[in-house]
Amino acid sequence: MDQSIIFDSIKKVLDKHKKGDHEGIRWLTTIDTKEDLKVARRSMDLGMKIRHIENIPISILLTDKDFNLAVDSTKDGNLYSRELASNDRTYLKLFSSLFEYFWKNGIDAEQRLKEIEYGYDSSIRVITNPDEILQLYDSLLRSSKKELDIIFPSIKSGSRDDQIATTQFIEEAAERRSVRVRILMPTYDKYYDQLRHRNIKIRYIQSWQNARLTILIVDKEVALVLDLKDNLAEKFTDSVGLATLFKDKSNVMSYVTIVDAFWNEVHLYEQLKEVNEQLSLAHQKLKTHDKIQQEFINIAAHELKTPLQPLLLSSETLRSSMPDEEDVQIVYRNSKKLQTLANNILDVTRIESNSLRLDKKRTNLSDVVLSAVRDMKTRILNGKSKIIYEPQEIFVEADGERITQVVSNLLSNALKFTQEGEIRITAYITRGHERRDYREDVGRGNNTSSTGDDEKVIIRIRDSGVGISPDIQPKLFSKFATKSFDGIGLGLFISKNIVEAHGGKLWGENNADGKGATFGFSLPISLL
Repeated sequence: MDQSIIFDSIKKVLDKHKKGDHEGIRWLTTIDTKEDLKVARRSMDLGMKIRHIENIPISILLTDKDFNLAVDSTKDGNLYSRELASNDRTYLKLFSSLFEYFWKNGIDAEQRLKEIEYGYDSSIRVITNPDEILQLYDSLLRSSKKELDIIFPSIKSGSRDDQIATTQFIEEAAERRSVRVRILMPTYDKYYDQLRHRNIKIRYIQSWQNARLTILIVDKEVALVLDLKDNLAEKFTDSVGLATLFKDKSNVMSYVTIVDAFWNEVHLYEQLKEVNEQLSLAHQKLKTHDKIQQEFINIAAHELKTPLQPLLLSSETLRSSMPDEEDVQIVYRNSKKLQTLANNILDVTRIESNSLRLDKKRTNLSDVVLSAVRDMKTRILNGKSKIIYEPQEIFVEADGERITQVVSNLLSNALKFTQEGEIRITAYITRGHERRDYREDVGRGNNTSSTGDDEKVIIRIRDSGVGISPDIQPKLFSKFATKSFDGIGLGLFISKNIVEAHGGKLWGENNADGKGATFGFSLPISLL
């Protein structure tokens, strides 16, 4: 029949459809080439509904009174058909049922036209019939030759697959055909516990939120992606919505990459979990070791202090009666060192067990500094070093004995590294970045009972010694950090924790002129 006559007939019917006098035309055909596309596009422009179905060599045209079967072909944009027509009611009913089945499973022509226009690979197939999906699923499992990769979205998928003998197909592939099988599934699944073959590897992933996709890859050549419509359904055919079959290499390898990524991620997670367990065990052992060590140090320090008390008292008595006797001075100095060491060890134990206690009260910082200076001056033996401090009354809420300990530690360090020269102590009040002199405030009548939140006193101890070694600087306030043969490096660690317990800060730095170092600390002040 002439192509123009066919289109004229179609146009007349569709004109009636537009007016509401006809139900329209549905055309089920194969659209594979650009020639097919031209005919389909022209028909759709007229208002015809068209769906594509693969590998069907005929077109079916049905009305409520008769049917027409045609073997179609296209050339130069024109349609040619070989037709068979009948109005027999039995055949009409039969072909109507067939038509509805194929129509339901066909691909909308608009989608098919886009695939052809944009060069999509025709090896991508969408299947919506659950029975056909099940048949394809089983067939792919049985056809594997080298590799099977499967991702299950939920534990429920395991029980459904057990009903359709998936585990049996997997086991046969591994045993009889030596197929390497990788399965990814959410947590433990009893239905796959039987798969203990050396060729079958299972790794467990967390259940996907709103999980819907099952992915099956066969020999890295075919990928089947099942989109579930009801993940809780008992039967496979009730659970599956549609399936997409990929045979082109690019799409298949994309899904291979997804499986590989999940597989490796689970492996890394398992390794990390094992490392964390080992670290946790090591941490517990370390805590036990630290506890034993702290108990030992605590006992040792107390035991050390017991014989030190009479030794100190005796050396002080001898020192008073024989002030010029060098041997007595040596005994006294070393007794004091042992006392300081025992006290430091106890303080470290208290700090690390969070049991350091402060007895805070209103304290004149000048008295604290002068007490530490007087004690330090007794240690200056060669007369080549001097300590300079101009007393001024500054009151702080602090534990006087502990702050004296901090100042003494800083002065002791300064003396160790300043064989000759001066050590200068300064104190001043700051508010924000502004430096103020306390005595000037008092003179102006600013001695009030409250201060700003950022008001504090700064104590600086500057020496002219050798400065801080670059090796020590990064760990300056850590335990046992020292470059001196005199002491074990606990003073700065203890001092830092005492100052911070008061709400202040402690720091140390080399002087800008390259001579010596400066240590300083801050404390909240009390103007009462």
